[in-house]
Amino acid sequence: MPSQVTPAIYNEDLVGLTDEVKTITHRLTRGSKQLDVVPIVGMPGLGKTTLANKIYSSPSVISHFYVCACCCVSQTYSKNNLLVQILCSIDSRSPNQYLGMDEDDLIEKLEKVLLRNKYLLVLDDLWDVKAWNLLERSLPDDANGSRILFISRYQNLSLQFMPNSRPFHLHQLTDEESWKLLQNKLFGKEGCPPALSGVGSQIAKICRGLPLAIVIVAGILSTTAQDCWK
Repeated sequence: MPSQVTPAIYNEDLVGLTDEVKTITHRLTRGSKQLDVVPIVGMPGLGKTTLANKIYSSPSVISHFYVCACCCVSQTYSKNNLLVQILCSIDSRSPNQYLGMDEDDLIEKLEKVLLRNKYLLVLDDLWDVKAWNLLERSLPDDANGSRILFISRYQNLSLQFMPNSRPFHLHQLTDEESWKLLQNKLFGKEGCPPALSGVGSQIAKICRGLPLAIVIVAGILSTTAQDCWK
């Protein structure tokens, strides 16, 4: 997940996820003052990271939090690099400034940056509870409405460290939504030419409701002569 948000991300049309954007944004910006963990879970390719980017870059979210940070955890990660990635996401400084700092120093540094600030931390591609256990030591709960938004393919992961958290489960797109997304990627507002509608909708079905597959297929079709789509 990029640490710098852009209008292109915010303005991107998320087919089939409009309700999720509204609901998750509401949970991030309203509700309990206590630190809350908001999980987005589902199988790979469903658009979890794209959804999180959309929410993270929305003006209503940016203006609500004093500190916003994001990082990609991944299956294999270095503890120090993970902490440095978050710190650099906050202050946009070079990672070199943190050379020589050990794990405890980095944890203390991050805690000081977040302390008494209403913050939003986005953790992308979280695989296990170990990364959370590391970061939890540096995440203060000042009862000011701070939030953790994390993305994982494992639906039960959030329950291991936050039993009362309510995950948002993403599901595959319907055939109609898949075809709409494919059209958006290929033709934009102009829409699909009638002559390609039949074969195009069939191609969308083959993607089995996975937005990532649809985006990849759209990239291939965009460089393929239309009379060769069949």
